[in-house]
Amino acid sequence: MYEQIEDSGAPAMLLEHYAGQLEYHDPWHRGREISHLFRGRIDAAEADALLRERGHGNLRLVDNGGVHLQSDTLGELRAYHLIPAGGSKAAAVSRHMRARGLRREDTVAVGDSREDLAVADVVGTFWLVANALERDPTMREALGAHSNVRLAEAGYGAGVYEAVITTLAERRATVA
Repeated sequence: MYEQIEDSGAPAMLLEHYAGQLEYHDPWHRGREISHLFRGRIDAAEADALLRERGHGNLRLVDNGGVHLQSDTLGELRAYHLIPAGGSKAAAVSRHMRARGLRREDTVAVGDSREDLAVADVVGTFWLVANALERDPTMREALGAHSNVRLAEAGYGAGVYEAVITTLAERRATVA
């Protein structure tokens, strides 16, 4: 898939159009099989419109949240994945659940981006780690659409640990 996206010319077009605002997320963009991984500071919806306008409507640019790098000119940088338009984390999780025979109420997921939040639609419990709201305070508004979303007090790996341990402890308490 990575090569097909490359051959379409869409990555080069985005890099040219957003010169100085978008670049490959080095070194993590190397060796990828599906998505092209960028970093920068652009509006993903605007980029999607540009992709459609330039004949690449089969692709979309997903804003995957902030990265740990700062730019002197752009400030806090964000990560972006250029993926097939029909692809999503929620669809992948749903497919994985079906393949494993998992019921929605028995599943939990953890994330830190708006794209991750869409997984709440397919799992029993979804945890959003603290850094998600620190990096994108507008996500708080989107939480109201999901009754199964919980907020971890910690961010990053510590937030994932909190979500897993809390979920396991609560489930153990209901069984005992």
